[in-house]
Amino acid sequence: MSKEEDQNRHEQLIDFLNEFNLYNGALKKVDKKLTSNQFQSIKTNNINQAVKVLTDVLNLSGGSVSDVDFYELLQAYFQVPSYREKFNTLVKEAKYH
Repeated sequence: MSKEEDQNRHEQLIDFLNEFNLYNGALKKVDKKLTSNQFQSIKTNNINQAVKVLTDVLNLSGGSVSDVDFYELLQAYFQVPSYREKFNTLVKEAKYH
């Protein structure tokens, strides 16, 4: 897909999701794709809204249940670049163990 098609898909998805009462227009469009060196600029509220979408899509009971806290996990992953490599190493280790 072209960059323009990707941007279109992103904007249409945000428009569609914002139609649901759960999101109340809280999901924001991003005017261009973010690269990994820009992830730390993602606002905490936007990460938390994305977690709500994730829990809805996977039909999870919540984003912060028992020993799982997707809110904190994704906030740390996106907003703390120095830890991203550590996360990636742990994920590879767990996946291929």
